[in-house]
Amino acid sequence: MRHALFLASKRGVKAQDIREINKMEIKLRPYQLSDVDEFMEWACDDQVIRTSRLRYYTSREDALDYLKEVAIPHPWYRAICLEDRPIGFICVKPGSNNEICRGHMSYALGSKYWNKGITTVAVKLVISSVFEEFPNMERLEGVVDVENKASQRVMEKDSITSREEALTYLEKVAIPHPWRQFICLDDRSIGYVSIRPESHDDRCRAHISYAVGMDYWGQGIVTTALKIAVSKVFKEFPDLVRIEAMVEVENKGSQKVLEKAGFLKEGLLRKYGFCKGEIRDMFIYSFLVTDSLL
Repeated sequence: MRHALFLASKRGVKAQDIREINKMEIKLRPYQLSDVDEFMEWACDDQVIRTSRLRYYTSREDALDYLKEVAIPHPWYRAICLEDRPIGFICVKPGSNNEICRGHMSYALGSKYWNKGITTVAVKLVISSVFEEFPNMERLEGVVDVENKASQRVMEKDSITSREEALTYLEKVAIPHPWRQFICLDDRSIGYVSIRPESHDDRCRAHISYAVGMDYWGQGIVTTALKIAVSKVFKEFPDLVRIEAMVEVENKGSQKVLEKAGFLKEGLLRKYGFCKGEIRDMFIYSFLVTDSLL
């Protein structure tokens, strides 16, 4: 089965969205054991089972076990409620260790509530709160079956589409980031390079990421930016010994950028990360404080 990957970034929700949420009386709250009957009503819906990864619950006892053992102890699993009555769920599973900056979102809704904008509102509620509850999270992923056009529309309605949202992203993500710099040409931003140091026992290493506008590809700009970043960041973080970069096997351009900047390809991580709706192999590159910039 093919899937499409959608992303949401740490940002605010527009005032218009808040009015929409209040008008529809949609709330998110943790599940309780007393919700079992409402849970079974939507979770045993054949159309829901067909379009989600949920299994079919054949008894009330099975459903109670699921609520008790999965939903309630889950780090972020919420009932989608209409007038405080559960009609679906939405959950976010935060990453751990090197993946702490991202979370994975999934959801399901009783079929009789489809196409009413309810899931879109629920996703907006998640975005408005989950980044505050998990301050290390910067990226929220949703993986959708390619044939599930309705779920894709839900995700697409929550992308950054306005100047207001872009300003919020800059204010809440880019500016307070521990080390995120714009790549500028004639003092005009054309991309970014970001380095996130780990903490505690892993403070000796950091992860680097970068992007530049397509019009500027193939001109050596990102290679130059990486060299500048590496030359500065080891001085600013004295405990830092190693910078890591993960690159999809198919992304030859990004691999060349890293190699030209002096990064060493260490190996292949099989089925390591989501990219363009698929779990893909990734190359891992590193640059040590003792290495020389090319």
